[in-house]
Amino acid sequence: MEQDQSSTLTVPYHPNLRFDMPVPYRGMNRHIWPAHDRKLTWLTERGLLPTGAGNPSVLKGSHCDLLTGCSYPDTGLPTLALLDEFVGWGFVIDDQIDDAAAGLGPDRVAAVIRELTDILDDLPPARLTNAGAALADWWARMRTVSTQPSWRTQFVSSTTA
Repeated sequence: MEQDQSSTLTVPYHPNLRFDMPVPYRGMNRHIWPAHDRKLTWLTERGLLPTGAGNPSVLKGSHCDLLTGCSYPDTGLPTLALLDEFVGWGFVIDDQIDDAAAGLGPDRVAAVIRELTDILDDLPPARLTNAGAALADWWARMRTVSTQPSWRTQFVSSTTA
């Protein structure tokens, strides 16, 4: 009989927040809050978050910092921040594309998706939106960290599927 390797994590500083994890919990990365701050700065500088007091509220429910902190408990701040930026970027872009109040129509969604997949496929897009420019910046930095072509192929395949 196969042993269940999943675990449930109750976050100490958010006692009502629980994660059901498909892998055993190995601890929280000690860099989650500096990574969180870097992510907010990066998203704001790229025009994806409003400036001012409303800024963090856009990602409040996503808990991307906790997700990356639990998933990568031993990685250093630069890599954790890079991972947190991508997860945060994904939440923001998802909301911008399909939010009922401000969502995009099907033709515009197709153009945005084409722009983003072109970036990951290293094809120059016709024009860059803020979302595309942010992804291009992130992708260039991630490729310097993870130089294995097999990893890049797997990432692009799973991201664009």
